[in-house]
Amino acid sequence: MISIVLCLISLITILATNATANTGVVDARAIALHAPARFSPTDDWDENDIIITKETPLYDVNESLYAFCFDLKNQATEQTAYIVVSLSNDDFPIIMYSPQGVSPYYDMSTENTAVFLSAGDFYIDTGSHYTSLVNGNSIEKSELSSDVISNSAELLDNGEDFSTIRQMYIDGTFPNDNLRSVRRERNLTSVPNWQWTYGCAPTSMGMIISYHYGGSKSSILSGLAEYMSTDSHGFTTSRSTMVGAYDYLVEERGITPTTCQWASKTFLGDPRMGATYNTKSKYGSYIDAGNPVLVSVYNATDGSEEGYTGGFGDHVMTGVGYMFSDVDGDYIIVHTTHVGDGDCYISLDSSGFAEYAWGLFEP
Repeated sequence: MISIVLCLISLITILATNATANTGVVDARAIALHAPARFSPTDDWDENDIIITKETPLYDVNESLYAFCFDLKNQATEQTAYIVVSLSNDDFPIIMYSPQGVSPYYDMSTENTAVFLSAGDFYIDTGSHYTSLVNGNSIEKSELSSDVISNSAELLDNGEDFSTIRQMYIDGTFPNDNLRSVRRERNLTSVPNWQWTYGCAPTSMGMIISYHYGGSKSSILSGLAEYMSTDSHGFTTSRSTMVGAYDYLVEERGITPTTCQWASKTFLGDPRMGATYNTKSKYGSYIDAGNPVLVSVYNATDGSEEGYTGGFGDHVMTGVGYMFSDVDGDYIIVHTTHVGDGDCYISLDSSGFAEYAWGLFEP
């Protein structure tokens, strides 16, 4: 009798867990279908015209399901987009959104497991390594520090409750407001969008340099990577990123920029991470002044192997705009160095953005 009772309890637990998981996926799909019209409030993205063309589950380094990446297609306009949706009420529902192109996961083999490290990073599990779908670089699992793994496990537990805004996106019932009155938007549309070359740091800074001073991708990146001491795998330390860019401009282009530095840095020259040192207002003020911002993302503070001196899951992107709203949340708009996704919206409210720092540049 006891055995039967225990079996029934186990069965009920399993069924409840599966029901919760299935509900989470269904809700995530609803968010994915409702979000495009909210981000682009025009008739171009009617939810009745949107279909999901690929649904990719994303796992953390502990092999726990964290989020879903949905590739979308607008059947009326043939436009494609993708969105990463968190599965937890404790996290902001929309981690990142790209209104054009397909995700790096779109052509991924169904035999691979997609791994989410931080917004802007696209990895798959290849056995003993995590391999980037953007540049092919690999991270060896055995080199991961305990801090990396514990930080990953804590991504979903940031102590906040986003259930209200999550439900708003699930139901598609938004406040009856004038979007222009409840959110500020700015996008520097003429910033180039370059594919990863030599490394994400020189590629991202190269877009900023080209935007301000001109110059082709090929003429800028090889010299910039050399001044940044970017290695053959495309890794650049945070200390050499801004110093290298400054030296490149002065010595190779005869230009002395007004500002080329991290928003806040330690006495060793490393950027201080997080919202305390990298404020939304500072980022917005640079975009408003017509200056793209270097966006450096770190998933953990401890290095995991040579080249990952700033931490596991490092990535550098070019901030080209923002969408700040008390209703929809705060997003920065970036070029991720995955050229296919265009202007990509990344949530500042989501734990999936991990730790971040602004690299400030003024001509």
